[in-house]
Amino acid sequence: MYLLLLQLWFNFQNASKVQTKRISISHIQLPKMAIEDIRIEHIPGQSNFTEGLLGLTPSLKIAGTVHFSSTKSKPIKSIKLILVGTASCGLKLDTREPVEQSSVFLTRSADELIGLVKQADGSVAVKKGGNECTFEIELSAEDMKGLPGSVDYVMSERSGENATKGDFVRVEYSLAVQIETMGGFLSASKKLQEMEVVDIPRYNVPSLIRSQQTDTTVFISGATAPLEYRVTVSRGVFSLSQMVNFKVHHVHTIDPKATIKSVTVRIRQDTSITVKDRKKTVHTYLASAAGKFHQEEAKVKGGKVVWVGEGNATIDSTHVKKSNGLLAGSQVIDAFSGVKVEGLFEIQHFAELFVVMKEGKDFKFVTPVEFLAVDEETKEWMIQNATKLGVRFAEGEE
Repeated sequence: MYLLLLQLWFNFQNASKVQTKRISISHIQLPKMAIEDIRIEHIPGQSNFTEGLLGLTPSLKIAGTVHFSSTKSKPIKSIKLILVGTASCGLKLDTREPVEQSSVFLTRSADELIGLVKQADGSVAVKKGGNECTFEIELSAEDMKGLPGSVDYVMSERSGENATKGDFVRVEYSLAVQIETMGGFLSASKKLQEMEVVDIPRYNVPSLIRSQQTDTTVFISGATAPLEYRVTVSRGVFSLSQMVNFKVHHVHTIDPKATIKSVTVRIRQDTSITVKDRKKTVHTYLASAAGKFHQEEAKVKGGKVVWVGEGNATIDSTHVKKSNGLLAGSQVIDAFSGVKVEGLFEIQHFAELFVVMKEGKDFKFVTPVEFLAVDEETKEWMIQNATKLGVRFAEGEE
């Protein structure tokens, strides 16, 4: 009897072990749904995502297609397409990594994704294999007001005076597709994201047309001990490949003990960066006057030496680093239209008179100018279509 009870107890224990092993979650193999190969592409036949020009056309559309594949025919919780505008900058303050600062200034979602079916519970039907949909995000004139254009300016020791490797400014527009899968009894929902950068330059039409049709001459003149100077700059507003002429009417010393060694006129881009209350301005010389500045004896108050001369300068490329042989040493051109992002950075342009003295400190005198990074083809189209596009000059600019 005792042996029979012992045998029954052993059988019960073995049966319990088998049952426990059978229902162990770690041994259950359930097929999982996977979303793979997410891509954002141009609409077939288009070369970019944008339709329209920032600052030029009444509206701007960003359109494209989203492609992805699924391992199961099962709904996903949601799919969103968002346009995000981010401004950021960084400074190399010491030997550590650059200190960075950024802000998001724009978020817009696509109202409708064509090609996918939204179900009654809000989920989106997905088929096994390849899936695709088209999207469109429209920015109105109100949306575009004040939006900065795309900028990606990574500076180094060679891209400007006082620049260090790690200094940068950036305005970036990105398309982000966000897919969230459905959760289940034994699995949590997942969020997947893929991004694509969209280049959106900004165009200043009134300034561009003014540069073609209006006298925008500016001057660099004054008397600052020990110098007196007057320079005419033919264009205060100019674009790519548009020649700017300089005329040095006179540069001479007031102090008879001071002597001028050389005189140069050049175009300067200033990039001011602010990070955590630390501000730094980097000077980049985009073009120097290709002309001869000579000195001549003038019978002015005892025969002072007066520097005179003429020259011209042209900025032929933008967004492209290249050597500029007009300047002493090898410089890097990476020119952008003026832009300002409050609290982060500002890009400005100046015509500069640079006077090197034989002894003592050198002198720089500047006047603000406006450089427009617009190619010839776009410029011609803008001028021809200005009236049609509803361009209006501010008072006093006609």
